[in-house]
Amino acid sequence: MTILRSAPRKPGSHRRTGGARGSSTAVLPEPAAAPTPPLALEPGVLPVVAPRLTRRRQPTSVAVLLIASFGAFLAFLDSTIVNIAFPDIQRSFPDASIGKLSWVLNAYNIVFAAFLVAAGRIADLLGRRRIFVAGVALFTIASVLCAVAPSVDQLIAYRVLQGLGAAMLVPSSLALVVEGFDPKRRAHGIALWGAAAAIASGLGPPIGGALVNASSWRLAFLVNLPLGIVAIV
Repeated sequence: MTILRSAPRKPGSHRRTGGARGSSTAVLPEPAAAPTPPLALEPGVLPVVAPRLTRRRQPTSVAVLLIASFGAFLAFLDSTIVNIAFPDIQRSFPDASIGKLSWVLNAYNIVFAAFLVAAGRIADLLGRRRIFVAGVALFTIASVLCAVAPSVDQLIAYRVLQGLGAAMLVPSSLALVVEGFDPKRRAHGIALWGAAAAIASGLGPPIGGALVNASSWRLAFLVNLPLGIVAIV
C-alpha cells in the first residue's frame, strides 16, 4: 500500500482514491494543530494591562506670548514705578539718610542686572517654565513684603528678593517665547515681548504717581500681588 499526504484539510476529513490495479492509495488526514494553552498565572496575580498613553496638550504660541510678556511686564514695571514713590517713602522714614534710601531703588536694579545671565543658565538646566513660575512667585511674595516693611533695612532686603525674582522670570520668559514660536515667526514673537517690556517701563511713572496719590507708596508694591497671581494661574 502506498501512503500519500495531500494538501491540508479540515481535521477529521477523509478521502479515498483508486489507483492502478492491484494497488490502493489512501490519503491520511493532517493532524490537527494543538490549541494554544492559556497563560498560566500564579494565584492572586492579576494580569498587567499596558497603560494608555495620552499626549499632553501643548499651549499655543499666542498663549505663551501673553503669559511671558505679562511676566516681563511685571519686572520692568517695578523698575520705574518706585521712582515716583521715592519722595513718599522718604516721608515715611524721616530718620533715614538719602544715601540709605537710594538703596531702595539701586538694590532692585543691581540684583536684577547681576543675575540675569546666571538665571538664564539655570532656566536652561532646570526648565524654563519651572524657573518662570518660581520667579513670578518670588517676585510677588517680595512685593507684598516690601509693602508691609516696617523699616528701611527690611525694605532694602525685600527689594533684593524682588530683583532676584525679576532676574529669574525675565530670561525664562524670553526663552519660552523662543521655544513656543516656529523659526519663521520667532522674530515677531520676540519683538512683541520686547514691546511689552518697553511699555511697562513707560507706564511705571504714571501708574506709580496715581497709586501714591490714591493711597501711599505701599500700594505701589501691593499692586503686584493680583498681577503676579494672574501670571502664575
